[in-house]
Amino acid sequence: MRKIIFIVLLAFSYTFSQNAANLFFNANGGRAAAMGNAYTALSDDVLGLAWNPAGLGYLRSYASSVVGRFGFGNSSINGFEPYGINSWKVDLNSWSQLNFIGIVVPFEIEGVSGGTGFSFRRVYNLTLEQNHTIKTSTDSYSYHDNSDGGVDAFTLAFGVRLHKVISVGLTLNYLIGTVDGFRNLNKNNQNDPTNYITYNNEYSGFSAEGGLMIKPMDLFTVGAHFIIPYTVTEDSTGGGSVKLGIPLAFSIGIAVFPMEHLILSMDYRNQPMSAVTVNNRSLKDLYGTEDTYSIHIGAEWQTEKLAYRIGYYKNKETQNVFNPDHVFTGGVGIKFSSFMLNTALEYTETNIKREFDLDDALIPYTQNTSEWRITIGAQVYFYGAF
Repeated sequence: MRKIIFIVLLAFSYTFSQNAANLFFNANGGRAAAMGNAYTALSDDVLGLAWNPAGLGYLRSYASSVVGRFGFGNSSINGFEPYGINSWKVDLNSWSQLNFIGIVVPFEIEGVSGGTGFSFRRVYNLTLEQNHTIKTSTDSYSYHDNSDGGVDAFTLAFGVRLHKVISVGLTLNYLIGTVDGFRNLNKNNQNDPTNYITYNNEYSGFSAEGGLMIKPMDLFTVGAHFIIPYTVTEDSTGGGSVKLGIPLAFSIGIAVFPMEHLILSMDYRNQPMSAVTVNNRSLKDLYGTEDTYSIHIGAEWQTEKLAYRIGYYKNKETQNVFNPDHVFTGGVGIKFSSFMLNTALEYTETNIKREFDLDDALIPYTQNTSEWRITIGAQVYFYGAF
């Protein structure tokens, strides 16, 4: 029984960690999070550094921002009862990240308007602390799988207004990061040093992104954001090196301004996970991973001192990608002259079905996960007012 549990845990932990490292989408910013991350067409502020560099072409003032995020949750796993596992619960302990720091500067050179900026932001969040409690008819097992870190980007971006209604932008990213972690299995609260495993992964690479924003009239804006294919190198404990190939990905969005204080937004974001490669082998070939996408909607109502926000997004259900099925979002922005405080709360629900291969027998199981995420950010305007 112990051998079966240990094999299952190691395989499950590997799969969970790989899927949690979603190589396409770790959203930045409190306002965006509160509006369901429907932000591709609303990026005419400092968050254009993360969402759509074309928005920098419409900058109205100098600005800087700093954003933090943390979260917690729980999960349950069912399907291993025939193998003597009566219950399997997982606590996702609280985690935190420095989500975004950025500064932007508008410019006008010989009649050409635009903006530029620099940021440090979390691109892939790989921080996750899982505490598994597994009970059989006779024993209780505790399994800890903790990782801390992620992949961050030092970003330089430009946006230029080609015409009063069209702006284009380019983002250049230097990627760097590290993840430290350990795994440990205990039986009946008895610590076994032989089951304690540590690891360290380091990441590096370069990437580029492009953007387009069209404002044909005051009523609405259309935006598009493209991630150009690139490679991330992962150097692991023991000297192993892996090349992760990220394919072309994109998002398109629209923002509508039906009345003076109301904004409505919607995004479509594709995530071609099947084309991600590991040492030139695609995830589709390795694991049967499918492509996925997400639909995002958001709304904001502005008053003189407050901005009320709400949103929702849904990922296409897939078998091998740990993406939330549903995410409900909301938040408030509080204005203090040239300073603004943005808060966001997200609640995620995930229900996935998988099959685990144990001695050539396929074991179907389900995993139900819920998580809360809280984002808090401050934004300062150095010249002009919001």
